[in-house]
Amino acid sequence: MAGFEGSLFRGFTLQQIEVFLTVAKHLNYSKAAKELYISQPAVSGWIKKTEDMLGMQLFQRKNRGVELTPEGLELYTKLEHVYQRFRVSVNMVMRDMMSAPKFDIGCLNFADIVERTRAAAEQFHGENLQVDVCYEMFNYSELRQKLICGELDAIVTLDFDVRGEINIRSKVIGAMTHYFFFPKEWGEGADAAALLGGRTLILEVHNGEEHALEVCRRFGFEPAQVRHANSYLEVTKAIAAGDCFTIGGRDLAKESPFLPSLGCLPKEGFEEAISVAWYEKSSS
Repeated sequence: MAGFEGSLFRGFTLQQIEVFLTVAKHLNYSKAAKELYISQPAVSGWIKKTEDMLGMQLFQRKNRGVELTPEGLELYTKLEHVYQRFRVSVNMVMRDMMSAPKFDIGCLNFADIVERTRAAAEQFHGENLQVDVCYEMFNYSELRQKLICGELDAIVTLDFDVRGEINIRSKVIGAMTHYFFFPKEWGEGADAAALLGGRTLILEVHNGEEHALEVCRRFGFEPAQVRHANSYLEVTKAIAAGDCFTIGGRDLAKESPFLPSLGCLPKEGFEEAISVAWYEKSSS
């Protein structure tokens, strides 16, 4: 197997490293593009440039995604921890340069969670006027990475996301009510599995696919496929067109012009715990 020593890394940019690691994490160009907020052709272009520079293939096609070649796996193993330590170091330098203390919070892009985060940030700042408190929305993959790298001091997310995470401590601080939204013409039956099983699930790009699939399984069904949209307006528009459903809080559709076209199950909704989480480094 070819090695990665010497001049191979000359001219290797941080963007190339980030694109490579993101594709290696998802093993899917489309999902990597969504996380990086660039186009799929751009991801393909960066990977090809990296492969050309190294003179070796890093990924090979497999079904709907890709898999790492032996050389790609070797590169991923060498780069992953180095890149994470680099992000931690950069963040420490930047924080040391700040003239005033700062507390950064990340949260999922659900209205209930954003509102709870905003209120908590305002309360914290009111009790600590010398601290600049900021919050920003990300998907869970980004929240987790930024928390571990020290770019966020705390995150507010669904308890499902952080449950069982190593070195991430959490505390339940509330709950939000979720529903299935679907085209009203599909019917108003009480059985979500019979109504939604085998149909297409659409999610706003920030929302976690793994969590949404787990919710579907909890109700006894699997969607046929998962699509993503850039905004909740696009989500509700696609649902109103009659070919997909989604999962979200009441706020998802309340301001959408497509609300009259949407059905909703279950009538009482189902509760999801909300947690605040923080990172504790291992003592070992």
